[in-house]
Amino acid sequence: MIENSSEELDLKKEAVEDITEWILNTIEEVNTESGYCLKVAMDLPPISKAEPKILVSAIEGILAHYNIQIPSDIRQELLETQQHEAVFLAPALGKDLRPRTVSINTNAEIRALIIRGEPPIDGLDGKIEVHFDYNEKPGKFLPDGTIDFRTINKFPQAYAGQILLTIYEPTNGTPGTDVEGRLIPPKIGHAFEVDVGEGIEVRRDYDDEEKRHLYEYLADRSGIIICDFENDIRDAYHLRQIEVRNRLIVRNIDFSTGNIGDLIEEVRCVADVIVEGDIRGNFAVIIDGNLEVKGAVEGERIDVSGELKAAYIRSSVKVGKKIEAWTALNARLKSDEFVLIRREVARCLIISPIVVMQPKGIPVILIGQCDVAARRLYIDRCEIRSHLNVEIGKDLFDELDQVFQKREMLKRSIESLRVELKDKAMIFLEKIKTIKNAFGNHKDREFEFLKDLGTRLLKGEIGFEEAILQLKQWGKIENNVNLPLVKALKSFIDTKENEARVTQDLEAIEIQKKELEQELSRMEVRVKGILKGCGCLNIRCNEQSFKWYADASSERTQITIQLNYIPGQGMVASEL
Repeated sequence: MIENSSEELDLKKEAVEDITEWILNTIEEVNTESGYCLKVAMDLPPISKAEPKILVSAIEGILAHYNIQIPSDIRQELLETQQHEAVFLAPALGKDLRPRTVSINTNAEIRALIIRGEPPIDGLDGKIEVHFDYNEKPGKFLPDGTIDFRTINKFPQAYAGQILLTIYEPTNGTPGTDVEGRLIPPKIGHAFEVDVGEGIEVRRDYDDEEKRHLYEYLADRSGIIICDFENDIRDAYHLRQIEVRNRLIVRNIDFSTGNIGDLIEEVRCVADVIVEGDIRGNFAVIIDGNLEVKGAVEGERIDVSGELKAAYIRSSVKVGKKIEAWTALNARLKSDEFVLIRREVARCLIISPIVVMQPKGIPVILIGQCDVAARRLYIDRCEIRSHLNVEIGKDLFDELDQVFQKREMLKRSIESLRVELKDKAMIFLEKIKTIKNAFGNHKDREFEFLKDLGTRLLKGEIGFEEAILQLKQWGKIENNVNLPLVKALKSFIDTKENEARVTQDLEAIEIQKKELEQELSRMEVRVKGILKGCGCLNIRCNEQSFKWYADASSERTQITIQLNYIPGQGMVASEL
């Protein structure tokens, strides 16, 4: 018996080996580019070639080579059923192995054994999003590193805090699995890199939709955006360098020549600009920053948010902070803070809270015919050769007049509202009396609530905000008898609310009035110099007027003037 059994086992083993070899001879593989096997497919022999036990044993041996074990229930089904299809997820055998999908199909028309791994998902490359126009504005620097002023508009410009770029980090991808359960590493995405120059802040963030980190490139200052593209290909994916430059140097520019004609060309810039020479011609410059002109400014209009420095101005200039010029002729200078003239001024209108005329590097500053509107005027070592007309504090007095008018209007409104409140209080009390007379001892909860709320409001025990809140908390009034009382109470509350709003406006006006009066008290005039020839100094302050003329008997008249504004008295001369 033992010998027969051994012989049978040998025959069975030989049969299994034959079937295994038959199956393996049909193998087909699908591989990745990197050589990992993602799928193997093998034919299974027909039933006539292998009984179920032999076939199952052969399949078990083949799967064992791939580190796979057939689940016991599927093995039993394969033994019992000649035509069967089984698909299962092979468990991971070993800590470094991963599951795979196995398909065993013994149906006559299919007869296949398939093992599938999982392809890796390669990482995403980094990507860039550009949030400014880099293509239609290809501004370029000149060979000497300066910028042609006429091409500033061709540079993309940024404001501080503006997001210029968003660059997404690459992802690592997801590993795959080969047919033997080994990990297939994915390709890691390539990073998109941009070199950062001056004026750029980089901030890291996370995009929930993209499921990856990103970097935001922000302008940390206002200025023009300078970009460098690989091979001069102007698209986002060839952008290699970015910076924001807020200090630009431009050459001497003359807009009066060329084909501009009678049109007023406009140049806008959000950076500080230094002009090495002159600005001339029929054009307007609008700069959100500072402007320094080492030569002359003779444009149609100059509008600067910061400071303007120039050697010579003959233009209409509006500045947010300070104007400093050596010479101003035939100009209109307006500053929100300060004007300083160093050498000569004539035929000009100057409007600024503070105006200073003080020579530097020369004995005296020359003053021709000028009109000045200021709050404080300081002139030192001057030679006045024509009429200098000065208006002190006109803007403050005009604003104060408006404040007084508005204050009186608000006071009248408050008086009217208070009369209206008295009338509406009487109406509310009459409604209570009417309800009591009509319904006797009217004791429902709504009535008592409304009567108590209105009474406390009339006495000033609660404000209208609290009354409104309590009405809302009470909710809908159910008893129609009380509706007239509700209407009267709400009308009173509305008027009370209007009174509070107007009172608040009046308080704000009183603060504004006080600030204006404080600014008026700081007004002063200091003039020291010479009246020459037909030189004349006229100073007006509200209804006051002061005049100084050159002495007809003398070619030069020395003057020293000190005026201070004292509330209730006006401009008072400390020294004449």
